[in-house]
Amino acid sequence: MSKLPFRRILSREIFAADVSGLGDAVRKAEAVLDLGTAAVTGHALLVVEDQPDTTWHRRVYEAADDFRNWLDIPAPVIRRAGAIVPVGEYLLLGAQGAIVFHAQQPTGTAITADFTRVTGAAVAPDQTLAPTVSPAGTVRQIVSWLANRVMAITGAVNWWDAPATTLAAANAHVPAVTAVHGVGASTVESALGAQAKVDTHAGVTAAHSAVPAATASRIIIRDAAGRAQVVDGAVAADIATRGQVDTHAALTTGTHGVGVSTVESVTGAQARVDAHAGTTTGTHGVGASTVESAAGAQAKVDTHAALTTVHGAVSAPTANRMILRGADGRAQVVDGAVAADIATRGQVDAHAARVDNPHVVTAPQAGALRNDGGDTLRGGLAVTPIASPAAPTVAVIGATGTTTYRYRITARSRIGETLASPETTITNGNATLSATNLNRITWTAVAGAVDYRIWRVFSGGTPATTGAIATVAALTVDDTGLAAAGVIPAADTTGAVNIGMVLPTANLIEIQSPTNPRLRFRQAEIFSQWDVGIVDDMNFILFDVGNGLSVIRVNVGGGYAQRNQFGIVMNVSNTDRHVTFVTGSGGNVGIGTLAPTTRLDVDGNAIRLRAARTPASATAAGEIGEICWDGTHIYICIATNTWRRAAHATW
Repeated sequence: MSKLPFRRILSREIFAADVSGLGDAVRKAEAVLDLGTAAVTGHALLVVEDQPDTTWHRRVYEAADDFRNWLDIPAPVIRRAGAIVPVGEYLLLGAQGAIVFHAQQPTGTAITADFTRVTGAAVAPDQTLAPTVSPAGTVRQIVSWLANRVMAITGAVNWWDAPATTLAAANAHVPAVTAVHGVGASTVESALGAQAKVDTHAGVTAAHSAVPAATASRIIIRDAAGRAQVVDGAVAADIATRGQVDTHAALTTGTHGVGVSTVESVTGAQARVDAHAGTTTGTHGVGASTVESAAGAQAKVDTHAALTTVHGAVSAPTANRMILRGADGRAQVVDGAVAADIATRGQVDAHAARVDNPHVVTAPQAGALRNDGGDTLRGGLAVTPIASPAAPTVAVIGATGTTTYRYRITARSRIGETLASPETTITNGNATLSATNLNRITWTAVAGAVDYRIWRVFSGGTPATTGAIATVAALTVDDTGLAAAGVIPAADTTGAVNIGMVLPTANLIEIQSPTNPRLRFRQAEIFSQWDVGIVDDMNFILFDVGNGLSVIRVNVGGGYAQRNQFGIVMNVSNTDRHVTFVTGSGGNVGIGTLAPTTRLDVDGNAIRLRAARTPASATAAGEIGEICWDGTHIYICIATNTWRRAAHATW
C-alpha cells in the first residue's frame, strides 16, 4: 500500500517545501478519490476582524467552516450588495474559502459568493458504467466498473440486489443427477437418452390422439386415402366442407348478386349484349337523343379543328383570354412583370433607348462597339471623370479609447480610380482593432462608380500599417484590423481614354497598336499635319507630315545599337540643323555640329562658365574632370577630392 512520504514534524520544523509537497499530494489524492462537489449560490462571507493590524479589518472576508475548498472552474463570483465585484479589486484564496480586498469595504456591506466546493460527501458508484479493456481510473470509476460486473454476473437489476442463486448452490447443482429441474427423485436423462426419445417421438405419425373423423377437440390426421373431415363451417374463417361447396354449385338463383332471377345462360347474355349495342337512344347518359356515329363525331371534330377564332381568343391584351393573332399577324400582351413573362415591343424599345450601360459592357467590349456600322463615332466623344467621394463617416463600434485613426476613400470606374476624398479623423478609437472593437467607415455613393477603395492613412494603434484595407461595392466597411498595402493614387484616371488597351494608367490618353502607334494633329490644309508617335523600329518623333522634317527624334539612327540617341532639329531646313544631342554607349554630344568626335564637341570659339567658384583646399570635395575659376586661378579636379590650380594674369 502506497503511503505519502511525510514524517511527523513539529510546527517549528514546517518548511514551505513540506506545505507544497503536502498540497501536491492532496491534489493527487483528490483526483483519485473523485470527491463529490456542490454548487453554492449567494453564500454570505464573514468579515474577519481579529487581525492584529486594524487596517485589515473589513478587507478579509471568508466563508463558513464547511464552505471552504472552492474549485477554480467554474470561477467563483464575488458580489457586493448583489452586484458583481470586478476581479481586480480583490485577491481570491479559493482553498481557504476567502478573499482579500485591496481596499477597505464600508461597514455593513453585504459580501456574498457563488462557487462550487468540494463536499467530501459519499458518491454512489454508477452501475451503468461498463469497464473498458485494461481500465485505469479514479476510485469511483473502478467501484462503478466492479458494480457493473457484479450485475452482469448475478443478472440482477441492481448490483446490491440478492442473486437468484449463490456460487455454492450452483457448484452443488452442476454434478447433481437427481431431484433437479423439478423432476423429483428420478434420474436426470442423459443427452444421448433424451435425443433417442426425441427421435422416437418424431417418427410417430399418429401422435397426440389425432383422428381423421370430424371429432371435437382432436388434432386432425389424414386417413388412409389422404382425406380429413371437419364439421360444416359456420363463420367466414371456418373450413368449408365438400357438402357446402356442392350445395352452392347447385344454386340457380340468388347467387353472385343477381337477386332471385334465373342466372343468365351464355347464349342469353350474348343476345342481351347484341341488343344493347344496337340501341341508339336512351343509353350512356345521352337521354333520348340519337347517339352520334363515329363518322358524324369525326366530322364535327374536323369542323372544330378548321376554326381560327374559337374559345374566345382575341388579339387585344385581354385578361384570361387565349391569344389570337390579328389580321396583321400580330398579337398583344400586357408588359411582362417577371423574368418568364413575354416582353412587349414597348419594353424592348425602352431598353434600346437606355444609355446607362444596361448590359454592363466592359472596357474591352466598349472598344469593339461601332456607332453606325463604320469606324466613325458621330457627334463627338466627351470623357468626364467621376467625382471624388466626400469625406467618409467613421464610427467606433465596441470599446472606445483615445487612439487616433484617419481614413480616406477613392471611387473606381471600370477603367480608373479617382483622387482620394478629404480625410476623416477620429481620436476615440480602441488601441487594438478587432472583430469586437472596430472602426466602421461609411460614405456616400458616387455616380458612375462601380466600387470603392478604403484607405487607412494613419493609425496610432494596432495594426499600425497604412494603405488600402478593402475594395468593395458596398458603402460601408468595418476595419477590424485589416491588412493595409499600397499608395493612394496621385492622379485621377477615371477620365482617361484608352485606345487598344484594357486599362489606362495615370495618363489621360494611351494608345496601343501592333505597329507604328501615332497620334495626328491636322487642319484642313494638307501641309499642316503633324504626327506624334513611334513610326519605325524604336524611333519616337514629332514629325511634319507636309515636308518630312523630323523636329524631335528619339533613337535617331534606328536599331537597338543606337536606341538611346536623342535629337533636336531647330530649323525647318533639311540641311541646316543647328543642334543635335546624342547620348548612349559610345555616343557624343555635338553643339553646332552633326558629327561630334568627343563626348562634347562645340563648333564655336568660346565656352562660358558664368559663376566663380574657389575650392576650399587641394583636398576639397570634388569629382574628376570638374573645372571652375575665380579671380586669381583656374582649378581642375584630377581625381576624387584632388585639385590642381594655375594662376592667370592680365596682359
